[in-house]
Amino acid sequence: MKRYIILTLKILGTLVALILVLLVSVFFYINSNAGQQRLLMFATNLLHEKLETRVQIDSVSVNFGTMDVNLFGLDVEDRQQRPMLQTDRISVSVDLKDLMAHKVEVKSANIDGLRAKVYQPRDSAANFQFVIDAFKSDKQKPKTTDKPKSKNKLVLDVSRLQLRNIYVEHHHATKKYQMADTYSMRLLTLKPKGSKYAVTIDGLQYTTDNHLPRKNANRPKRGFFDAGHLDMKANLELLVNHYGKDTVNISLTRCVAKDSVTGFNFSDIRLEAGINRREANLRNVAIKHLNTTISFDSARVLLPSKKQGRKLEYQTSMITGRTILKDIARPFAPVLGRFNIPLNFKVVMSGTDSTMHFGQVHVNTDDQRLKIDAKGDIEHLQEKEKLFIRFYVNKMNTNAVTAKRIIDQFLVKKFMMRQLNNLGAISFKGSFDVLYKMEKFRGVLSTSKGYLGVNLFNLGEVIEMKHITDVGFNANFTFDYSKPRTARVRRLRGGKLPIGSVVVKDARASFRKIKFSDISATIKSDGVVAEGHIDQTKKHTDIMCDFTFNNTDSIHKMKIKPRLRLKNMFWQKKMTDEERTEAQLKKLQKKQEKAAAKEEKQKAKEEKKAAKAARKAEKKAAREQRKAKKDAAKEAKKQLNNS
Repeated sequence: MKRYIILTLKILGTLVALILVLLVSVFFYINSNAGQQRLLMFATNLLHEKLETRVQIDSVSVNFGTMDVNLFGLDVEDRQQRPMLQTDRISVSVDLKDLMAHKVEVKSANIDGLRAKVYQPRDSAANFQFVIDAFKSDKQKPKTTDKPKSKNKLVLDVSRLQLRNIYVEHHHATKKYQMADTYSMRLLTLKPKGSKYAVTIDGLQYTTDNHLPRKNANRPKRGFFDAGHLDMKANLELLVNHYGKDTVNISLTRCVAKDSVTGFNFSDIRLEAGINRREANLRNVAIKHLNTTISFDSARVLLPSKKQGRKLEYQTSMITGRTILKDIARPFAPVLGRFNIPLNFKVVMSGTDSTMHFGQVHVNTDDQRLKIDAKGDIEHLQEKEKLFIRFYVNKMNTNAVTAKRIIDQFLVKKFMMRQLNNLGAISFKGSFDVLYKMEKFRGVLSTSKGYLGVNLFNLGEVIEMKHITDVGFNANFTFDYSKPRTARVRRLRGGKLPIGSVVVKDARASFRKIKFSDISATIKSDGVVAEGHIDQTKKHTDIMCDFTFNNTDSIHKMKIKPRLRLKNMFWQKKMTDEERTEAQLKKLQKKQEKAAAKEEKQKAKEEKKAAKAARKAEKKAAREQRKAKKDAAKEAKKQLNNS
C-alpha cells in the first residue's frame, strides 16, 4: 500500500513541480488573468507533448501578494485514454526571496480531491510507467560542457503538506485472479517538529477484492480472514526522523486499525523502523489486539526484489506476550470462540514468504499448572495441499483438572472425561504434524498411572476395570473429525462414540496377575457401537476375545466373548533346522528384552528409593535446623530474663 501511495504522490509532485516552475519563473511579467490563462495553455500543451496523452487543467490562479498558486481541475489520462490522475484543487505557497535565487521552496502545499487509477497487468508495464519514462529521459541526456555552470540550483523543497479526500484504485493480476485494491484517506498532514517531521493520517481505509466468494462462504466453521477480501480502517501518527534518497527512519507513535469483517481490532501499535531498498529494521515493537499484547525488541526484514532475485526473509528477537485465544476466533478459528484462559508466551520467529520457524517456544498459564516448551516449523504456506506443520514438544506438564478446563473451552462433544479425571498428573514429550486433511501424533504420554507409549500403563484404573494392569502397546489411531458426517450419524442413529478405528500391535498386559504378550487388537467404531477383537497367537493355542461397548463412560460394562482355538499338536509337520534356529533366536531375543526390562525396572526402583532417602534426609535436616533455632531463641530469652 505504502509503495503505491508514495509512487502516486511522486508522479503528482513531478507534474506540479514542472507546472509550478513554468508559472513562477515569469510571474513578474504576467500579472493579469489573460496572461495567467495564456501561461496555463502553454503549460498544458507542454505536458501534452511531453507525455503524449491528454492533459487538462480547468483554471489557475496566482496571488502575487501572498505568493499562493492554485491549480483547479487537473486531469491526466493514460495511453489507453483511461482516467489516470485527477485533482480538484492544488494550492501551494512559495517563498519570494528564495524564488529570486532560483530556488523553489514551497512553504506549504494543499491537495484536495485526488483520485488515481493504477492498472498493473501481470505481463506488461503499469499504466503510469510512461510518466516515469518521460521524465527519466531528460536525466539520461548527455551533459554539455559548452555552457557555463550556473551557480544557482533549482530545488524543490516542501516543508508543510496537507492532503484531503485521497482515493487510489490499484488493479493488478496474480497467478489465480484479478485483484482490485483501493486506498482512501480523509486527511494527511505533514509539518515540521524540530528537526523531524510529524505526520498524521486520519480515515485511512484499505480494501481488497479478488472478485471471488469469500473463503468461508457456506462454511460457517471457517474463519473470516481472507486476503482477497479486506476492509481495514486506521488512524495513525508517526515521526519522520530522517529521510534520504533511499532511506527513511520513522517512529510510529500511535496506530489504531480495525477490520470489522475479519475481526482484527488493533487498539495500539508502536514501533521504530529504519527502511532502505534492501531491508527494514524494526525496534521497540509493541502491539495490542483486543486482550492480546505482543512486544519484542528488534526484527530484521529482508525485502523481496524480483529484479535482484531476492526473497522475503525475516528474523525477530525474543517475542513476549499474553493472549486469550478467543481474540483470533473470528479471523482464523471459530472453534476458539469460548477460549478465555489467559496464556503467557515467548517465542523467536524467522522465515520466508513460504516458511515459518518457531524457536524457544514457551507457554504457561498464570497458575503455572500448564507449561509447554517446544519448537516448530511451517512449510508451503502458500500451497494448501502441501501445507506442512510440525512441532516438537520438549516438555508439556499439566494435570487432569487443568486438561478438563481446557477441553471445556471447546464447543465439541466430550469423550472419556471420566477416564481423564483418573489420569492425575500428565506430561508429554514428542511431536505432532498437521498436514492436508491429516494429523499425526507421536511421543510418550506420562501419567500418574504410568507411561502410555513405552513401559507399562495401568489401564485398568483409568477405565475402571481393576483386573487389567500393566498394559503396554504400539497403536495407530484413525478418527473421522468431519463434523457434518458425525452429526448425520447422531441424527439418524444416535450414539455417543467417535467414528474411527484403532490398530494395536505388540501389546502386553496382565489380567488377574496372569501376564500376556504378543497381543494384537483392532477396534472399529461407527459412532454408535465400538466392536473390538483381541488375538494372542501361541505355539499350540490361539486365545481370542471379541468385545463391544457403546459408551465411553461405561467401558467397564462392555460385553466380552472369549474364544480359544487349539492347534493340531500330533500330526503337524516337524520344524526344519532353519525354523528351529529362528525360534531359538526369537526366544533368546525375548529373554534379553525381559532382562533389559527387569534391569530398567530395578534401576527405576533404586532411583526412587534414593530420591526418597534424599527427601527424608532433607526433612530431617530441616527439623534439626528448626529445633536448633527454637533452642537458641529459648536460651536467648532465658538470658534476657536473668539479666
